[in-house]
Amino acid sequence: MEPTWLAVVAQVEWHSAGKSRSTPAYLRFGGERLPLRVLRRTYLGPARAGGAVAEEVVVRDEYHRVFRIQVRGDTVRVEVAVTP
Repeated sequence: MEPTWLAVVAQVEWHSAGKSRSTPAYLRFGGERLPLRVLRRTYLGPARAGGAVAEEVVVRDEYHRVFRIQVRGDTVRVEVAVTP
């Protein structure tokens, strides 16, 4: 069953390690700084050529909560997976 995604207020700390792309390393959520493990990374192309590319990263924290981080330009959206 697909989870329902609930938007949350959180801060993502990125780590590049000299690579061309950054990886979410920590998430500040609920007063804690949580280390993250990347489960899946997806790039979503624009409907028309020349548009912004969106990146979606699904991560898991040390409490096994799953978060979806969506990046489009300068906008970052963080959502937590909830199961009904």
